Amino acid sequence: MGGLVSVTWPLTANPPINIMFGEPTLVLGLLLLAAAAFLWTRHDAFLDLQNGAAFDRLIRVATPVSWLVFVLGLILLSCTVAVFRFGFVGAATAEEPISGLVHGYPWVENTFVGLLYALSATGPLLAPFALRDLRGRVAQAAGWCMAVSGVALLLFSVMNYYTHIGLLVNLLQKKSFRM
Repeated sequence: MGGLVSVTWPLTANPPINIMFGEPTLVLGLLLLAAAAFLWTRHDAFLDLQNGAAFDRLIRVATPVSWLVFVLGLILLSCTVAVFRFGFVGAATAEEPISGLVHGYPWVENTFVGLLYALSATGPLLAPFALRDLRGRVAQAAGWCMAVSGVALLLFSVMNYYTHIGLLVNLLQKKSFRM
């Protein structure tokens, strides 16, 4: 999905939104595919993480990758600043179920997305420093930021599927299926 959005964003009605959502998703997807391939081909070396040697090997591999994750955090931080600076998230139309309830208040959706991106940026920005002490406060903060923002992004994405389907139904069929 990130690849599709990254190459088609100039063709959309609101290109900045697709840049903000698509390109970080592409980087994350490629990073996850690379990690999955790496672990698949070398799974025997990491089976027993209670073993100090296997754990040290995993940290040695993860450390350079954590700097790529840090750069992704910088990208998410720049998206956060762009959301607040340019306000391009705006508001949903009145025909959109759920988010359409606040269509007259564009600052609500803009602030939500901006704060969500800020939280999403914090975890990756802490990642290289979290690897130095995986039981320390920095690692806990990074983990919580990634977990909370991940769940929030997941729920927001699920809601968007429903609201975008509802928007199309309401616009194309001129019916109201409000929640």
